[in-house]
Amino acid sequence: MNKRGQVTLFIILGIVLVVVLLLVTVFRGNVLETKFGTETDEVLVSGQVEPIREFVEGCIAEKGNEVINVIGKQGGDLNPGLSKYWYGDEVAYLCYSDEYGPCNNRQPFLIDHMEEQITNYIQQHLSECLDFSSWESKGYTVNAGDYEVETVIGNYDTVIVVDYPIEITRGEAVSKETRFSKGFHFPLGKLANVAKSIVDKETSQPLGQVFTMAIIALYKGEVEVVRQTHQDSEVYILNLKNDDYKFQFAVKGWVF
Repeated sequence: MNKRGQVTLFIILGIVLVVVLLLVTVFRGNVLETKFGTETDEVLVSGQVEPIREFVEGCIAEKGNEVINVIGKQGGDLNPGLSKYWYGDEVAYLCYSDEYGPCNNRQPFLIDHMEEQITNYIQQHLSECLDFSSWESKGYTVNAGDYEVETVIGNYDTVIVVDYPIEITRGEAVSKETRFSKGFHFPLGKLANVAKSIVDKETSQPLGQVFTMAIIALYKGEVEVVRQTHQDSEVYILNLKNDDYKFQFAVKGWVF
């Protein structure tokens, strides 16, 4: 083979080698890009689970605080059909009669009623707060299903639980969250039980006589009880000692 042929062969081999190296580099780059791109998406998506949780539970906190405060001011009812207007609040009558005799207990299952009221309020209003557009603007897809709400009122705390399937995706990476909850440190259950004790006495004592000091003593000074009389009704205002949260309700009985 003459020198010109050898040079041509070397040139061809060099071109082939360069092409092969370019193909290997591009192919490997694509593989690495795909591999590390998927890993990055997984890390990014998994890192959004806690912010999503905090966001949803923040919405539960916002709406929960709204409803629990109103429930306390209005005697355990968001829409009291029978109420006493009292310093800007429609206070539900928990015990009522238009006759000369004991009042009738209108909410014998007060805590159950309040749990239902809170649950319905959250069910209807939580969506007003749920906006995932800030995640979507960053390249995530957020698919949220329907939610179901449950409320449990304890003596000193109320817990709202929301079953809410949420799927966060980016590329092929997926993370899911399904259950959210928020606790509220209000003595709603305790004050409701005090209200029940007062109503029981209103219905059973002669002339519906209730001695507030006796109620305070019954609860060992933990509860403060104020009774205000207006026209033919009484309004009871209850709170724990050194606690601003109030539960107030109206009573009407033994009417002349």
